[in-house]
Amino acid sequence: MVSDVTRMGEWSPVCYRCEWVKGASLPEPGARFRGHNRQGLGRWWTECEVTASEPGKVFEFRTVDGTFSVGFRGREMTRWRYELEPDGLGTKVTESYELVALPPLLRPVGFLLNRQDREDGLRTTLERLRTAAEGPQPSSD
Repeated sequence: MVSDVTRMGEWSPVCYRCEWVKGASLPEPGARFRGHNRQGLGRWWTECEVTASEPGKVFEFRTVDGTFSVGFRGREMTRWRYELEPDGLGTKVTESYELVALPPLLRPVGFLLNRQDREDGLRTTLERLRTAAEGPQPSSD
């Protein structure tokens, strides 16, 4: 579910839509997709490149382009990683986010990038992912 980026809008509180670009259609290293995001009044897009994809173990991507990356194109800005490990009858998913570099256009407003907001967003994404993975519960009738 995590590597099907076209479903990210179902659980992310910021990213509302993703689509594969540049001929990509599968989550394999080097494949690219575009994420469309919104938070408050802000709207932006990012182009991401898959850096690791091993079903049932890891899915990772980095942002390399986007609305605010003028003069920064092709350079890694953020890195997102999902690690999966068996946990009883289910799977434990750990999501991490790393701000690698801030594009020049965003530096004056860098203070607005609140760490607590990012952590809340990670938690929300994982909670929604769990709900989707568990699906409807069978009735007890």
